[in-house]
Amino acid sequence: MLSVEVLLVGPILGHDLAREERAKALCDALQETTDLNEQMETRVEWVPDELAQIRRAIRLACDRSRLVLTFGSIGIQLRDHVPEATAELCERRLPGLPELMRLAGMEQSRLAALWRIEAGFRGRALVINLPAAEQAASVALHAVMPLIPYLLEIRQSSWS
Repeated sequence: MLSVEVLLVGPILGHDLAREERAKALCDALQETTDLNEQMETRVEWVPDELAQIRRAIRLACDRSRLVLTFGSIGIQLRDHVPEATAELCERRLPGLPELMRLAGMEQSRLAALWRIEAGFRGRALVINLPAAEQAASVALHAVMPLIPYLLEIRQSSWS
């Protein structure tokens, strides 16, 4: 069973069940459109957009799961801290994934050039930052979906 942790980062007062459902739908799409040879178990958690809490949530998610997807807090506002937390916590960054996601996003909107997204490994867990907006997150995730099974397999085999 592949454990997937989804961290929805943003104002806690803005708990949005529709946003949670969209995040779960993207995980379902990941399961359906990739070559993952195992069932996925998805856990969704809301995280305030405060650096210390984001760090803690990513750290704990990486301890529990092999794939961690963050949604939101990747923009240029002062409160957007997910990229910094991800870069700080990942032992092995994967700069090509954000490049692919931005490239795919820019086919839809030039605003994708402003995405401050990161991706990398912390231990056995693959961490990928995604935008909060549903369409943008979908485009970004679909850009890297074919690579996720390979990355998880290679990382798992290097730990065996």
